[in-house]
Amino acid sequence: MKKNSRKNFSENTQQFLYDEVKGKCPLCLNSLTYEKNNKLYKDFEIAHIYPLNPTKDEIELLKDEIRLGNVNDLTNLIALCPNCHNQYDKPRTIEEYRNLVKIKQRLLKNNEILKYYSSFYIEEEITNIIENIVNCDLNEDNEELSFKLMTVDDKTNNSCPLSLKKHIKRNVAEYFNYIRSLFTEIDKNIPGKFDAIASQIKSFYKKCQMTNSNQEWIYYQLVDWLCSKTQTTNKISAEIIIAFFIQDCEVFS
Repeated sequence: MKKNSRKNFSENTQQFLYDEVKGKCPLCLNSLTYEKNNKLYKDFEIAHIYPLNPTKDEIELLKDEIRLGNVNDLTNLIALCPNCHNQYDKPRTIEEYRNLVKIKQRLLKNNEILKYYSSFYIEEEITNIIENIVNCDLNEDNEELSFKLMTVDDKTNNSCPLSLKKHIKRNVAEYFNYIRSLFTEIDKNIPGKFDAIASQIKSFYKKCQMTNSNQEWIYYQLVDWLCSKTQTTNKISAEIIIAFFIQDCEVFS
């Protein structure tokens, strides 16, 4: 069998794969850069998930496994630290292959949804809500929530971990009435503004759902999208807002 030639990957390809894993090895989570003499250097290798030139044993081992495109396609490449790359290649195991395929599939879905960020608008008033959450002091007792709407438990499934459900419910219990009052004030000045924002949140949720039905993944995509659109660095406030819209039936309904 003719051997495949290892490509010299362009700077753009290397940068794309580095950015895809956010500068950290997806296996050990170590940084893919190091600093020396006040300069930052990249320290990673581009690994083939399905081997570039598999041995007979590897062909047999992986014959029934998922393949993510052709061997030199971006879908079959991933940035790893040199140590993890070496351990992944020698010896090849089916468990490690499946794990790396799963990681890459998640990264591909992340890339896919990122393409739509610019297509989905969010009203600028949502930034005011975030700022109010950052600066609010909920010392007074909030009125007890009336859960006439579907609860978080009703709307989540097994793809939403218990720890995340608890986190969402805690944010709903603490902030739902407060956020609702903020939207009520906005609607007094600009009637229909809440409905517009709710519709925009729901539209992006639906796009995420079409890409990947996993609720944990959808939740974090919504949070990241909201942070990106509002240019906020306060991720906690974005999580609180998404929890509000889960309870208010725009998300997971």
